[in-house]
Amino acid sequence: MTRNYDPVWKCIYCGETKEVLGKEHIVPLSLFGTIVLPRSSCDNCGKLTSQIERIANEKLFHSIRLIHNFPSRKPGERPTCLTFQSKIGTVLAPISNSFGTYPIFKLNEPGFLINHTKFDFDWVGCSLNSITIKPQDPALFKQFNSWTFSQEFDINTYAKLMVKIAHGFASAELDIDNFDAWIPDILLNNKEELLPYVVGSLPNEDSPSNHTYELNYSIYPWEGGEGINHFIQVKIRLFAYMGGPTTTVIVGTTSNEGLDRIRKKIERNQFLNMVGKVTKAYEPITINVVR
Repeated sequence: MTRNYDPVWKCIYCGETKEVLGKEHIVPLSLFGTIVLPRSSCDNCGKLTSQIERIANEKLFHSIRLIHNFPSRKPGERPTCLTFQSKIGTVLAPISNSFGTYPIFKLNEPGFLINHTKFDFDWVGCSLNSITIKPQDPALFKQFNSWTFSQEFDINTYAKLMVKIAHGFASAELDIDNFDAWIPDILLNNKEELLPYVVGSLPNEDSPSNHTYELNYSIYPWEGGEGINHFIQVKIRLFAYMGGPTTTVIVGTTSNEGLDRIRKKIERNQFLNMVGKVTKAYEPITINVVR
């Protein structure tokens, strides 16, 4: 079931208000995203975020999307087979009986949480594992002595998708005008070098849940600059039902005045039965959304 937030009436990336504005799927539709922010993306920024989603689908999630029959805007063009290589040549395995894989990026903490004054963080020390999906009937593959299956995994592609999701979620839940958003500058100006500063993992292991994805945000006190009193952290867990990892994104900061406006928005959303419980005034605010 699709959940629609209130329309924004301006682009959450570039601030454009005069153009016809499209909707933003916070989690991509191609990953079963069902939460939508209407009137929130101009044509140029929509093309940019669509490209981020397309590249992520191709480089990270190609096999799992096919095997688990994720949504597609062009279902008639969906492949029916996956390609493997063996000693006797190319093997075409039907999607219903193929191996697949899903990347598990174990990242460092976001650089901001380590040293907010330092911006030259990188991906050194991060690791990549994967979850393998096995075919229902492996007989097709037993006839070959050996075979290979390749899929490209790119950490910057993954990080860009995470910041795109996090920014959309924060904009929907908090209102883009209530915080100083860091993500638009990174995406619009392709500042990949800043991705390790805002994207990372936290030192915890996640067990599989019953959800396709899980999103939540927290707002923490911070003494990082004059008039900037809080930072906003979004946690994203895709493929939660498979034990997918939780990735955290620092999406920006807000002042005490901004936090007051955010609290009023949360209270309004609670009244509309849209979000969960708000914690006590001096504790971090944490809201969860799951599918």
